[in-house]
Amino acid sequence: MSMKPLISVVIPTYNDAHHLKRSVGSVLSQSYSNFEVIVVDNSSLDNTKAVLDAFKDERIKYFLINNKGSIAASRNLGIRNASGSWVAFLDSDDFWYKDKLTAMFCSDFCSENFEAISHNVLTVDVNGDELRKMVCGPFTDTFYYDLLFTGNRCSTSAMVVKSSFLRANKLKFNESADFITVEDYGLWLDMANLGAKFKFINQALSEYLVHENNNSSKVQFHFENCRNLLRHHVFTVSEFPDEADKLWKAIETRLKMQMAIAYFRQGQYLSAFYFFGYGVCISPKYFTTFLLSKYHRRLKAKH
Repeated sequence: MSMKPLISVVIPTYNDAHHLKRSVGSVLSQSYSNFEVIVVDNSSLDNTKAVLDAFKDERIKYFLINNKGSIAASRNLGIRNASGSWVAFLDSDDFWYKDKLTAMFCSDFCSENFEAISHNVLTVDVNGDELRKMVCGPFTDTFYYDLLFTGNRCSTSAMVVKSSFLRANKLKFNESADFITVEDYGLWLDMANLGAKFKFINQALSEYLVHENNNSSKVQFHFENCRNLLRHHVFTVSEFPDEADKLWKAIETRLKMQMAIAYFRQGQYLSAFYFFGYGVCISPKYFTTFLLSKYHRRLKAKH
């Protein structure tokens, strides 16, 4: 029987000691035991270090950084100091279920056949009440194109990636200020563009906490940077020169629709209806295509 691979769990944090205690605790409580925890602290002013010291667990490694507003820099520092053959990511306000790593590395599939493994996520509010289920995946033969066209299909705290693939391709999170809040989406795009195979487990194995301090909750800022990232890929990185303009029109339509959904969830209904209408006006065809693709993806993931 092959030895269980070492998993390096990278947790960036900043002034989040309360959530961090629960987050790190959820890793230390895993039924899968071969892991290390790499906490990258952006020079917190609270009792972050004391919280970690209280665990008295040698598997926890602590690094200080001044990331200058880029969580990508914190995650990259964690990757550089990872000893594991796989690197997992966990935000300090998120939470793993006890059998997450077991489900990912002790199931009936061979992890060696994939460069990334992920699963579904439950989003919860500050009271612990479930808001919705985030369905990740599925993987397709045209995954890079589909990530561009239909949007991010992955959640950072659900993702585990193969260290050797990152090293061989010199991949990391992009630290540009233009990509803040979407640097994770950017890495998945880079991996997919290089032919990485993703495995999606149709099971919710973690929780994503929605609160006012989430970077991605700043709707306008988030989607402007998402637009920056996608323009970079469509017009600079991708090899779709004959259909770049058409693809971009479809992406613009999709972004407006997603902005409408984000504003609706925040109760900002006027903004939601504005961007809903904006998306329809850009292209009724792509607007309908996006809705159908979203429906079919969720339907396929349930079976």
